[in-house]
Amino acid sequence: METFTLEGKEFIPSIHFDPQHGELTIAGNSFHEDTTAFYEPILNWLKKYSEETYQPTVLNFKMVYFNTTVSKVFLQIIRLLEEYKGGVRINWYYASDDDDMLEDGENLKADTELEFHLIEAAS
Repeated sequence: METFTLEGKEFIPSIHFDPQHGELTIAGNSFHEDTTAFYEPILNWLKKYSEETYQPTVLNFKMVYFNTTVSKVFLQIIRLLEEYKGGVRINWYYASDDDDMLEDGENLKADTELEFHLIEAAS
């Protein structure tokens, strides 16, 4: 399976999914006009990954900002990974001065039984 990489821009997150190492990272800003179209290939890649791979996997969210529509997609990603048989750990990074991002992580953590870590990063 090929690595999935997208370079981030002003309102598009950088995405790096490395199937060889079981590491998935979404970082930056995410507030596009057509969230569904943007995340569709990512969700498709994850579905294929979950069908072809059975290794421990880490999902790193290193977001600066995202809108409500994107939060729904993040929940879809988490739901998809809940079905994954290889084991998943989620790391939610937030700046020490960003209470909103911490709260977003806490809300997602409350919605899943997956191993979920809230990790404070320097501002």
